[in-house]
Amino acid sequence: MAIFGAPFLVVGVDLCGASVWCILSGEADTLWTLGIAVFLILFSVPFAAAGAFLVAGPSLKARYAPRYVRYALSTQRAYIAESWWSRQLKTYPITPDARIDLVRDGLDSVILYSGSERDSDGDLVTVAARFNQLADGRPLYHLIRQLQSGIKEAD
Repeated sequence: MAIFGAPFLVVGVDLCGASVWCILSGEADTLWTLGIAVFLILFSVPFAAAGAFLVAGPSLKARYAPRYVRYALSTQRAYIAESWWSRQLKTYPITPDARIDLVRDGLDSVILYSGSERDSDGDLVTVAARFNQLADGRPLYHLIRQLQSGIKEAD
């Protein structure tokens, strides 16, 4: 996302800065050039804001996720509760044949793949529950594996 947002940020900030410099340095001496400079400022601010959001947004979301995201696990389902702008609760079934991945890179992530669904375009997408930013994901990984083996034995 940062690579995609960087051109928007650079062009937006450069265009806005050049227009402000034009006004402050006195180069916009006629009403026509002043109007173009103000228009370019107003035109470039949304591009700069979108670029800043794309560049800084993912890292800010990762930084503040512990405040707004909660994880829970029952014997049959995984729950992810989020309360960013609105509250939502997502549930994912724990099935005996579901694939589980443990990603260990700094802060661990446990990924529980719960199946496939069709998106709005009709394409088949994999649905997964991600337990992110865990100090040590191994206990959760082993707990889910135990739950899966308990489900297999109950069948």
